Amino acid sequence: MIEELLSKGSMGEVSEARFSEIRDALDFHEHRIARDAYFTNVHSCVLTSEWLDSLGRAFQSNTILEVGAGRGCMVMPMHKREVTWIGVQRDPDKDCFVRPVPVKDYLSALRSYRHKIDYVFMSWPTIKLSDQETISVIDASVAYDIPVLLVSERRMSTSCPNEVWDNQYTRGYRVIKSGLQPAQWRGLRDALWLVVNEKRLSEDGYDL
Repeated sequence: MIEELLSKGSMGEVSEARFSEIRDALDFHEHRIARDAYFTNVHSCVLTSEWLDSLGRAFQSNTILEVGAGRGCMVMPMHKREVTWIGVQRDPDKDCFVRPVPVKDYLSALRSYRHKIDYVFMSWPTIKLSDQETISVIDASVAYDIPVLLVSERRMSTSCPNEVWDNQYTRGYRVIKSGLQPAQWRGLRDALWLVVNEKRLSEDGYDL
C-alpha cells in the first residue's frame, strides 16, 4: 500500500478516497513510515487527483512558481491541468520525477521570474528553506504584489515560521484560509493559505 502511495502519488493519480483508505489502514508505526517516505519521495502536501483538479480549475492559464519544489512532482500534473507550473529547487536530486530548475538562491529566483508569474507556491517551507528565507520570499512577493499560495499548519514552526502569521499586520499582508484544502495525514492540520498584499485584498477580495 505504501508503494502505491509513492508511485501513484508522484504522478498525482491517487484519489482522495484511496489515500484515506490506505492512511486509515496503517497502524501508528506504518503511518509514520508512509508519511515520512511520502514527504521525502513525493511532496510535503498530499497530491490527490481531486485536489490537483481543484487547483487546475482555480488557476487554469496562470503561471505559478513553486519555491522549494523538492522532486518536482507537481509540475507534470499541473501542466496537464493547463497551469504553467515552474519548480525551483536548490541542489535538486538528479533522479527527480521532473527535475526542478536548479537555483542557488530563492530570493534571486523570485526576482528573475517576478514578471512572468501570477502566484508563488510554497509547501511546508521549513523543510526546504531557512526561516529567514521563507520570510524574505513572502516579503518580496508582497512587495511585487504576487500572492503566495502556502500549504502549512497554522502557527506550527515545523511547517512554516510563526512569524508569517504573527507579523502579518505590520508587514502589509494578510493570511487567508482558502477553500481548496488538501487531504491530510493523521495528526497534521495543514491547509492551503493565501498570503496577499493587504491593498489588493481590500480592492479585489479573494475567494479560493
